[in-house]
Amino acid sequence: MLMTEFYRQRIAKVENEIRMAELERDFKKVAKLQAEKVDWEERARRESIGRL
Repeated sequence: MLMTEFYRQRIAKVENEIRMAELERDFKKVAKLQAEKVDWEERARRESIGRL
């Protein structure tokens, strides 16, 4: 549970950073952050599968 919550917080933080980068029209940063978000989502998915 602890790691799952950590992953959720990281994903939320990255989503916020994506919104800020979009407002700044920094699309290179948006692409980098989206890749990071996918990585965190994959980690969260593996964590939830491991618990089954």
